[in-house]
Amino acid sequence: MLKLDKSKNTGIIFIYDLVGYEFKINKIYVYIFYEPWLIEILKKDFDPEYLKLVARIISFLNDETDDDANALMVELEEMTMIFYNKYAKYLSKDTIKKYLKQINILKNELNLYEYKKDILSSRRR
Repeated sequence: MLKLDKSKNTGIIFIYDLVGYEFKINKIYVYIFYEPWLIEILKKDFDPEYLKLVARIISFLNDETDDDANALMVELEEMTMIFYNKYAKYLSKDTIKKYLKQINILKNELNLYEYKKDILSSRRR
């Protein structure tokens, strides 16, 4: 905040230490500090990418011919790191727990798929 004193041609700058989410709209940077709006904007920003990855994992688990579980695990780890680094500091603990539970379930399903595939390949020998 900048407060100008016209009589002395000086100004006072107040710097607040607020945690706000910054994003860019039409070359203008916008900061959101109001928590309910912040949560909704972050969900709209993160959810589409996350849901695309979830859909790919589900289609992979339902398709028997595909053998690319490691690539999906890497993408899931990257999504987890993006979530931690970019969004977690703005979200409530309940929302963070919800996403982390979902991510852990997906990791467990992929690990189970790999385990079953390894068991079947070792039995065939």
